[in-house]
Amino acid sequence: MAGVIDTGAKNPGTVTTALPGDETWEDLNNAKTSDDNCATTVVNPGYDYDSYYLKATNFGFSIPMSSLIKGIKVEIERYGQSTKDKNLKIIKADGNYGDENKADTINYWSSGDPGTYVTYGGTTDLWSETWTATNINNANFGVGLQVRVEDLDGAYVDHIRITIYYVASTIISAEVTLGMECRLVPVLTIPLSCLVEMEADLTGYARRYYIVMDETLTYILREAGGNAMLIDYVDF
Repeated sequence: MAGVIDTGAKNPGTVTTALPGDETWEDLNNAKTSDDNCATTVVNPGYDYDSYYLKATNFGFSIPMSSLIKGIKVEIERYGQSTKDKNLKIIKADGNYGDENKADTINYWSSGDPGTYVTYGGTTDLWSETWTATNINNANFGVGLQVRVEDLDGAYVDHIRITIYYVASTIISAEVTLGMECRLVPVLTIPLSCLVEMEADLTGYARRYYIVMDETLTYILREAGGNAMLIDYVDF
């Protein structure tokens, strides 16, 4: 996708465990990095159970405030004989889980450590939510995993990481009047010439507007309390 930036895979700063579920997770901090040390559930209990949620948050994102969020990718390095996903949900800035469950409730995890990640979401997947950069940057943002363990072994999670995909919007300002041609050079150094048309009641008045570049690299003219529109633009 043109103009899309990724944050790179980020590690959680905080890993906790929480109800609902039958059995808790142990060694939680082991899920912060990929080092073959794992957060684990109860091993060989002799009965089937649902784990508590393993919650990874506080990823330390610092996405620019005016950015448009395009996708969220969660990757989990995990294994466990007779273990399946039960719930895999995004955690929003308010601390609540998102509605969409991306758990693979059909397939069992690898029985041994494959040393690879399983991916949930992707470059254009917003997990059925609407996001702002502020939401993503919030320390509460993250992901929660609950598993189903059937009798043998347990669940092992070596690492959880998240990558965010976004478009950086450039905001600049200009003084314009009706029919005035303006030449704007935004931060992304894409020069253009634009003609501005204002409503009749604004004719003859200089106003300050804000030019916002969206994900299609189109420039939109905005003003609080007034109406104006970009009627044409050309590269030069």
